[in-house]
Amino acid sequence: IYVGGKIADLGVDAVEGEMTDLDRDWLTRKLALYGLESPNGAENMTKIVSG
Repeated sequence: IYVGGKIADLGVDAVEGEMTDLDRDWLTRKLALYGLESPNGAENMTKIVSG
């Protein structure tokens, strides 16, 4: 999951993951595919993974 805003609580089994260049590039392309964009850029989004 990628989050573009503030996260109040991750819950029980979620942690912040490392956002790699590959993740940023993929996310930018995927958003563009659907005519979307992150106002602050994909590089400022947070990656959430199962922990």
